[in-house]
Amino acid sequence: MGIIARQALKSSLATYFGILLGYVNKIFLFTRFLSQEQIGLIALITEIGSFTGIITSMGSGTAVNRFFPRYKDNKEQRATFYKKLTIQLGFGLLICTVLLYFLQDFILSIYSSKLLEKFDFMVLVFPVMVYFAIFPFFKAISIANLRLTVPTIINDVFARAIVFILLLIFAYNTQEFITIYFWHFVVVTICLMVYCFFKGFYRLNTTGQNIAKKERVEINKYRGLSVLSAASGMMVNKVDILMINSISLAWGGVYSIMSFIAVVSEIPVRTISQMSNPVIARAIHDKNKTELLKVYRKSSLNQLILCGGIFMMIWVNLPSFIDIFIPDYSSGLYVFLFLAFAKTVNGVFGPNEQIIVNSEHYRVNFFITIFLIIVAITSNQLLIPKFQLTGAAIATSISYLTVNLIKFVIVQKKFGIQPFQIATIKVCLLLSFCFAIDYFIPNHTNLWLDMTFRTLGFGAFYGGIIYFGNYSSDLNEMVHNFSAQLGLGKRVDH
Repeated sequence: MGIIARQALKSSLATYFGILLGYVNKIFLFTRFLSQEQIGLIALITEIGSFTGIITSMGSGTAVNRFFPRYKDNKEQRATFYKKLTIQLGFGLLICTVLLYFLQDFILSIYSSKLLEKFDFMVLVFPVMVYFAIFPFFKAISIANLRLTVPTIINDVFARAIVFILLLIFAYNTQEFITIYFWHFVVVTICLMVYCFFKGFYRLNTTGQNIAKKERVEINKYRGLSVLSAASGMMVNKVDILMINSISLAWGGVYSIMSFIAVVSEIPVRTISQMSNPVIARAIHDKNKTELLKVYRKSSLNQLILCGGIFMMIWVNLPSFIDIFIPDYSSGLYVFLFLAFAKTVNGVFGPNEQIIVNSEHYRVNFFITIFLIIVAITSNQLLIPKFQLTGAAIATSISYLTVNLIKFVIVQKKFGIQPFQIATIKVCLLLSFCFAIDYFIPNHTNLWLDMTFRTLGFGAFYGGIIYFGNYSSDLNEMVHNFSAQLGLGKRVDH
């Protein structure tokens, strides 16, 4: 995982800087200048746009992930492959735009709100749909060439810098801000397209070598199931915020803010999974079970250490943080707890989904997701009336645990591999111990001192045990190399 670790480290640094900007935007500026209802509206439009965008993409990004190894060494066929995907992507964008236009009245009837009536629905949703349709396609092309850092900077840093500037300009004209906000999605999409073109990653072939009909049929079948699986997966992951917003946009605003805080604990999964996906695709293509198992186990352990550590670091400080900065959002405290737990569970099970979708068993992913839609909707319907916002978060945790258990069993049966090792148990016990200790530590009356003490105490204790216990050679190597860049040690390469 040498190249995975290096790219993951660079993209993680960019991502966390972007998260810092995102925190400034959402936690401080959004909550300062926008009402809970307006924040809920932004979250709702983003989810609707992302869902339609995934359908519009017609599985173009996942097709690149899956079939790039096949055309990696044939430039003409690879260009033809990209051309066909591009044409079909444009066709999908046209069709979905027309469908969305005719369905907007039905959608608005579900989310009836005086605030939503002040805006042109299509003007808000269309740029989000474009982003989620096109950006993943070009990001997959960049990642297939083992270049994750630039797409991450564009998506996580540049995009949030744009939002930051827009917030400063339109701080006291929030209706204008909301309209313009969604069009920053188009700007970042164009930036990534230009990057891929000038790096030579993206070329269209109009006269060169064609792709055999049998392969075209295989690609189209895979894309069809991929887009259905992705749309179903999006429904599973977003049914909570969609159902909450259908009850109240203000509830949706609180849930959105807490979801954003919880997303931080998921960053390691995103970065490691994105870089491990091409390696997994090649290992499956080459029938290299040893490499596949190595990536599976290392990804699982590293994700557990990082996701669990971030989860606990935020949790021990969150009550004080809410009291100081966003007291009106205190009802979302346990929303964070269950959402962050769900994301940590997703991390410890490793890249099970990537293994399935890059193999001949990819079809099963669709049926798993259909089952989970039923689980997600049922659990939300049962838990939201009883526990309100927290009920939606609990339902999400149930969905995450269910999907990962099912995929774990499938990977174990089909490939004969599983991600867990002795170090996994040790880290889980360590995190449980830290959670228990935090519960019994009394709160300091000075909230700033309380956060400082808990941050330093947990960071030194957890980080020290992980490092000196050598739980992960990859993470220790990153620490050594980072220290070397600061002139504090020698670089280590494995």
